[in-house]
Amino acid sequence: MDGPPFAVTYLRSIIYFPSRMMKAKVSITIDGDLAKEIDEYLRKQVVEAAKSGKPIPKQSNVYEELVRRGWEAMKKDRQSRR
Repeated sequence: MDGPPFAVTYLRSIIYFPSRMMKAKVSITIDGDLAKEIDEYLRKQVVEAAKSGKPIPKQSNVYEELVRRGWEAMKKDRQSRR
């Protein structure tokens, strides 16, 4: 089969899963205030996408983006403390 590793053929379509894109499910608990802020952020993203004609983001993708940004900020902070 041609293509990168972790390729899956499904109904004549090839879906690639590069090793750096593997995902894991996690569960977190957040307080009500933070949940409201994230919900408002998601609503703004949906409104902007609807106005511009872009695809509407999934809630899980928004949470993934927030976790990624938070983790990157934390890594930078830890590196600056060394």
